[in-house]
Amino acid sequence: MKKRNLLILSITTIIILTIPIVIFINQFEENKFNSKGYAGIVTGGEENQEHKYIKVYTVKDLQKALQEKKDVIIEIMNDLDLGYNKIQKDIEKDGTIVEHHKPKNHPILKETGVSKIKFSDVSNVTIFSKNNAKILHATIEFKNAYNINMYNLSFDELWEWDESGKYDENDWDCITIVSAEKLWIHNCTFGQSYDGTIDIKNGKAFTISSCSVKPNEDKTFFKAQIDYLEENMDKFNNYQILRTNYTQEEIEKAYDNQYKAFNIGAIENNPNNKDITITMHHNYFKNVKTRIPRLRSGKLHFYENTVDSTDLKNVKGNIYKSTDSGIPFTTRALTITENGQAFVENCLFINVQDPFRIDAYNQEVNQQNTGRIKIINCIDQNNNKNEKIDNEEIGDMNDFDILESIDYK
Repeated sequence: MKKRNLLILSITTIIILTIPIVIFINQFEENKFNSKGYAGIVTGGEENQEHKYIKVYTVKDLQKALQEKKDVIIEIMNDLDLGYNKIQKDIEKDGTIVEHHKPKNHPILKETGVSKIKFSDVSNVTIFSKNNAKILHATIEFKNAYNINMYNLSFDELWEWDESGKYDENDWDCITIVSAEKLWIHNCTFGQSYDGTIDIKNGKAFTISSCSVKPNEDKTFFKAQIDYLEENMDKFNNYQILRTNYTQEEIEKAYDNQYKAFNIGAIENNPNNKDITITMHHNYFKNVKTRIPRLRSGKLHFYENTVDSTDLKNVKGNIYKSTDSGIPFTTRALTITENGQAFVENCLFINVQDPFRIDAYNQEVNQQNTGRIKIINCIDQNNNKNEKIDNEEIGDMNDFDILESIDYK
């Protein structure tokens, strides 16, 4: 009888102890996949227990992974140099990896080439690295993508000098999103790229979190470009003009940064732009000149981010010699246009010349094409002086309904 009672007690104890453990696991899983943004719960390749797991060591491994269209986890095991000239002999011509615009001015990129890595018609995909592996000399493109979880990757060496100063022709972004829904990019590091860091053309339910955009501490790649300009100055008229006013070192300081970061919305006045929803939180932007982000229509929730332009401000103060210097020094964070809505919370802006802008060009020119911004509990820090911006509104707040759409934790 005593044994029986003891047995019952043991079973009861096990049951009691098991219940909170199960609850804990469920909470862990929820936090693991919760983007805490418009993307919502993003399970990626773990959506289906029957998923495939592919470890990528080489470009051949990567192409095999690209050919899997759904229910796949892709682990990048090491740095990948994906320059097209380097890999073209090793890949199948199936459209998953193609040549991007040819480099014109950077000696390293002219040797390696640039690729476009295409995730097309894919769903339930995780792409990650355990060791923050680097993706070099390539753009990652998503088209018709759903439930994508990308994290712990670095992107770098995708920039070259542009004589026009516009940085439009090559169209090299670290990540280009042609169309997607429920896409979460987090814990990624972005170095200098030619066009933009991330370009979102169409889609909805995006979250970008815990990422950084900052100059690379290793200056080898950047320095190779400036040295090439110095050695071939007769071929680069605009650079030659700059050198009449500035030393090589001064020019390096002025250009060792990201010009344009995030462009959201395909083209001006595209009717699909209004459907875009994106959250950006807990990101760090250092020495980025503009587009953090630029939003054409749609809705943006921007919270717990830091934008630090201190080095750019110091460079401007030290070498800016005339209003017609030829070097763009203006630093801008949010640019909201085409009736776009931005809700900004708990952010820090350090020495940013223009933290908030509601028209891409001139706030007085086209009022119906401007955006709306609501700001809560932010700090604008300039010259070590803090100005708190709280409960402020910029633009016409009629039909400002973004708060109703933010239903995530």
